[in-house]
Amino acid sequence: MVSEERTRASHRVFNAGTSIGAMLTPVVVPWINARWGWRGAFLGIGALGFVWLMFWLLIYRKPEEHPRVSRAELDYIRSDPQAAAGKIKWAALLPLRQTWAFVAGKFLTDPIWWFYLFWVPGFLQSRHGLALTRIGAPSW
Repeated sequence: MVSEERTRASHRVFNAGTSIGAMLTPVVVPWINARWGWRGAFLGIGALGFVWLMFWLLIYRKPEEHPRVSRAELDYIRSDPQAAAGKIKWAALLPLRQTWAFVAGKFLTDPIWWFYLFWVPGFLQSRHGLALTRIGAPSW
């Protein structure tokens, strides 16, 4: 159960971060692009990723090394059975239903996502005269 709880918590944190990023991107990136061009947007967002990396490297500690993890918490974390780590051949993944569910999901959703991501902003600009900086609010 411990592993299941940690997995849920990790997924929730990850999904919250990606949702916040998806909400801020249509507003922030066009503004950066309008001020400093696409290179500025590319470098600015990339630099933000490196700032986050530095922050993460400064604060992250293994549970065994973290000063605020109690002995009871550490025992709770370690109570999970350790799964054997090893390499899995790609061919071994093909018969699994989970693999095909993932492939089908990507096959059905990715074209729509990339359509909206790449085609819609250009369409709104060329067809309706909506500047890239004005697309953010409706997208948000």
